[in-house]
Amino acid sequence: MPNQSSAWLIETTGGYKFAIAEYELIEYVMEPQRQHIPLAPTYASSILLWQENMLPIIDFGQLVAAQSYAKSSVAVLAYQINTGEELHYMAVELQQAPKKILIDDAQVCEPLSTDRGIWHFLSSSWFSYDNEALPIINIRTLASVEFSQKITQFIRPEPSLLRVV
Repeated sequence: MPNQSSAWLIETTGGYKFAIAEYELIEYVMEPQRQHIPLAPTYASSILLWQENMLPIIDFGQLVAAQSYAKSSVAVLAYQINTGEELHYMAVELQQAPKKILIDDAQVCEPLSTDRGIWHFLSSSWFSYDNEALPIINIRTLASVEFSQKITQFIRPEPSLLRVV
């Protein structure tokens, strides 16, 4: 039997799907309290008021395709900059509730040739799920200064607010 790992399948605005490690999803917020941030880039133009913290909300529909979608729920994600350090948090807009899945070694695959650069940069691996090649993304990379600087290569020039608490 192949090695299996629990993960969360995330479907964001725009229908973009990826997996994250089971421990990275902290909370599914069905009715988030958002605050709009004037002059912020469209993919990060809101913050989530969550447990006395303000977390940036990343909208993949805007980030990947510059498209607006109805906003409903968010996922609060956690990461560490270095092992053993405090947790940092961010949120992503969702189109569907997160789904717990098992990923095993037999599902490992190559990204599609049509893969956009953003997914290649964020992914630590790819797996096959329901006849789709999906990335397993690294939340720490999503929140990194390096990613903020590379965004202009993937989409359009905009300042970044991806630094999180």
